[in-house]
Amino acid sequence: MPEYQQINPLDGSYPVYTGPGEQYYRVGNATLGGANIRIWGRDGDWALIGYGLSNGEYRIGYVTTSAIPPDLQLEQLVFSRVPHSNVSTSLFVDDPIIGNNRELEVRMEAGQPFTVLGYLNDFWAYVEVDNLLGSGQIARGFVSRRSLGLN
Repeated sequence: MPEYQQINPLDGSYPVYTGPGEQYYRVGNATLGGANIRIWGRDGDWALIGYGLSNGEYRIGYVTTSAIPPDLQLEQLVFSRVPHSNVSTSLFVDDPIIGNNRELEVRMEAGQPFTVLGYLNDFWAYVEVDNLLGSGQIARGFVSRRSLGLN
């Protein structure tokens, strides 16, 4: 993933999804409502952001680019799409930054199919999974590279 920029979003309240669009899983009523955010780039009309929550949690997800100041030049995100399965049990999370009291933390058993999109760092792989929690929706999140056998 590219380096992030820190910005302040436009005023307003914007739903946040795990992927670029309303067809992706949404954690509860995940909403961006201001404050400083990290932004990695855009995927079509959606921006990949990271933001802190009032309870000390952190989330990485997608918000419509209408939340982003129009003069900000956003890099188009380019992901690989490599089918892969985890070789050991792993946690699928939306918070690889803080890691305390995550709202999205799903235990994935060995053999779970993923699509590997890229890497956040030496520990975390950014992945996509179908039918998260039986919701019928796809979701993007993070699993350890080790659980994928990708050290």
